Amino acid sequence: ATPEGILDLAGNVWEWTRSEYRSYPYDPDDGREDSRKPAEKRFTLRGGSWGDHSLFLRAADRYHFPPDYRFQVVGLRLARHLPL
Repeated sequence: ATPEGILDLAGNVWEWTRSEYRSYPYDPDDGREDSRKPAEKRFTLRGGSWGDHSLFLRAADRYHFPPDYRFQVVGLRLARHLPL
């Protein structure tokens, strides 16, 4: 649980990010955040899923697939910030 009481933020699905998969170190100005021509890119997935060993159930673990990849352990997380 987070300090705010949010549960299960890791391990449900591999989560899509908007970043093209590239090696570290991360540099937001290297073009990996460019949203043009998405069909030609392999986007980063993070976090592992219920089908993985516990070693992979962390946000630092990452993999990549093209944007049309579909599988039962790949998804996304929707988040909303409520105004104070």
